[in-house]
Amino acid sequence: MSIYNKQLKEAFFENYSVDVLRLYTPVDGVEVSCSPKIWKTRDVMNELKNALSANLGSIKFKGDYYTLQNDKNKYFVVNLPVGKDVSVMYNTNWPTKIEIYGDGVEDEIMTAKPVGNQQGLGVMGFCYLPYHFVYDVSFPVMVQISDGMEIFQFPVVVVVDKNKPRQGIYSEIDENEQIDVCEFKTQDISINVYDSNLNVADAELSYGCFNQRCSLGKSLNGILNAKAPACVNGYIEARAEGYAPAKQLFSSNEQSSADVILNKEYNVDFEVRVDGSRVNERVLVIFNSENGNSKSLVLPEVSSLNLSEGQYGISAYVYANSSLKIPESTKRQCTEVPRSGLLGFFGATQEQCVDITIPETIIESALVAGGMQKDYLLASDLERGKAVISVSSLGKPNSIEELQNNFEAFNEQGVDISFP
Repeated sequence: MSIYNKQLKEAFFENYSVDVLRLYTPVDGVEVSCSPKIWKTRDVMNELKNALSANLGSIKFKGDYYTLQNDKNKYFVVNLPVGKDVSVMYNTNWPTKIEIYGDGVEDEIMTAKPVGNQQGLGVMGFCYLPYHFVYDVSFPVMVQISDGMEIFQFPVVVVVDKNKPRQGIYSEIDENEQIDVCEFKTQDISINVYDSNLNVADAELSYGCFNQRCSLGKSLNGILNAKAPACVNGYIEARAEGYAPAKQLFSSNEQSSADVILNKEYNVDFEVRVDGSRVNERVLVIFNSENGNSKSLVLPEVSSLNLSEGQYGISAYVYANSSLKIPESTKRQCTEVPRSGLLGFFGATQEQCVDITIPETIIESALVAGGMQKDYLLASDLERGKAVISVSSLGKPNSIEELQNNFEAFNEQGVDISFP
């Protein structure tokens, strides 16, 4: 049972899994780019499961039942002596929970949006593409022990919580660990759920307090009586298949009942035209709704979206291949630091400067068309199932200055959306 006890105490399977997560999936990163980066959520999940299967299957324990091909494989050897053959298995077909959170995460795609193009590159001199995705992953691992005659095996559940390994049961308590407010559901609340025609509807309901979300359960015949933690300016969130997610401000310490309205979603196929002609370049269209929800359309990978009636801020970016170069540059950055010795003790400071070198960068895709506009989309239009987004050309830039001008002109151009 030494393997089982070591896993309980150190959660070493979780540590290996976090390494796999960061190596094989987009977690944190920054790239120099003026065009968005897109991952298909399903592909990311499949890649993660395949990587977990291969890497966890390579784990060994100290012993003489194997031979390492090279020193790099020492990474897979767990510091626990065993006297028998041990195999670790994870099958991609076993029940596996993978949930991904972050800005730009939708049901089928994960999008990282560039920063620096909104102001036309005038301040920074280049665009960069930051992304940060958070993963919750749990899955079973089978440990098999053999002495050549008999086989003994036992399962363990591996849990990665918000990109971090589950802590062993014997680990010290972190004094800064956040309290789980969902454990303190003290307030009785009643929630009524309706559709836009005021017909009763059923939905999965949760309550958000601070940065945590507590599941309340599913309504029955449009009603849910549940307990929630006491919170000021929290919010009720409702999700149901075929409807847009709904959020409603709700202070559970003062209020005891709420009515939530769900708007029906319609699947719409989109076509993008530049100066009247259909485009084949990469296109990013962002729909920002009034409730803060954002949805992205990425052509040609994703050509349809589920949208509900409402006011949207629509931004359409059309990109084309480019070979523009941002030459290497050096910037001098100065800060005030405390002086050494007695003067520093009394608060005296001095200026300290360092030179920061930004290497030469090639912009592989550039903004060539697009615009932005606010529009109210009616349910009667959305239910037609097809829409055309029309924008004007900005011209293909041949220099950094022209690329900057394109981003500045982008903010002045509109977007026309029609439903033929």
